[in-house]
Amino acid sequence: MKSGVVFSISLLGVATGVKGAATTTFPQASGETALPTPLVVSGSFDGGMKRYNRNPDTCQDQTETNEAAAMFIVEDGGSISNVVIGKAQGEGIHCRGACTLRNVWWEDVCEDAATFKQAAGKTSYVIGGGARGADDKIFQFNGRGTVSIKDFYAEDYGKVIRTCGDCTGNGGPRHVIIDGVIAKDGGPLCGINTNYGDTCRISNSCQDDGKSCDRYTGVVKGNGSSKKIGTGPDGSSCFVTNLTETCSGGVGSPTTTARTTTARTSTTTSARSTTTSASSGGTVPLYGQCGGNGYNGPATCAQGTCRFSNEWYSQCVL
Repeated sequence: MKSGVVFSISLLGVATGVKGAATTTFPQASGETALPTPLVVSGSFDGGMKRYNRNPDTCQDQTETNEAAAMFIVEDGGSISNVVIGKAQGEGIHCRGACTLRNVWWEDVCEDAATFKQAAGKTSYVIGGGARGADDKIFQFNGRGTVSIKDFYAEDYGKVIRTCGDCTGNGGPRHVIIDGVIAKDGGPLCGINTNYGDTCRISNSCQDDGKSCDRYTGVVKGNGSSKKIGTGPDGSSCFVTNLTETCSGGVGSPTTTARTTTARTSTTTSARSTTTSASSGGTVPLYGQCGGNGYNGPATCAQGTCRFSNEWYSQCVL
């Protein structure tokens, strides 16, 4: 870790009574990239907060497509961070195996934001970021194992995550962990198939109507449709701790701005604090990264100010 200015940044836009670090303000894209085919990621990919779209557009609304319509395809063990995904794509991100999606933002979900296809015993992670405009679910969980969603923001959506209701070779168990999530203007946080042993554990989160789990009977593709059999925690498949209906903030709500100085700078807004170290040398271009956990680059903006987005990303904006 390079020495330099240390910022203690308080988080705004966090649900009252919720300990998560979700931010409710979508970031400004630092640039534009349009690709004719999916970008295949093996290893780690950092998008630098550029907006990614497909050209031509592959979105067909809720028509079921496949990974060929995705923006990114992530191989087993891969990760994507600091990306804005625009609306001109159909399937967002397809994770062929376990993956980590950190600080990824979907501006307008088409069919799904991401699809998880890892094998049993593996875990995929969604850390930070957010999505809006999903007519159905945001995340589709087709594989096995576990998907962990932490400090994520959802707005105008059907479900945050759904374990597959009628996949080919459908089964389980699939496990979902949701912590520190803020969800507004949408449905339950998860939909699971209890007959396959699926579970959903929700903690320290907010859904503005108190919707936690929908429970279903899953089926193998071609054997009818998945049926909803219940809703809410049941003590065996859906577990809820500290779920509130009081969600503060929203898209466009104010965010904390960290000003670069040669001394320790601290904001006083009440919420959970994080610490970021940054190098004092050089400057950051407009819409570039200027802070965040693990960031070691310069913190001085050539234009504008360094605005906090979430604990992993701050950005130079006007």
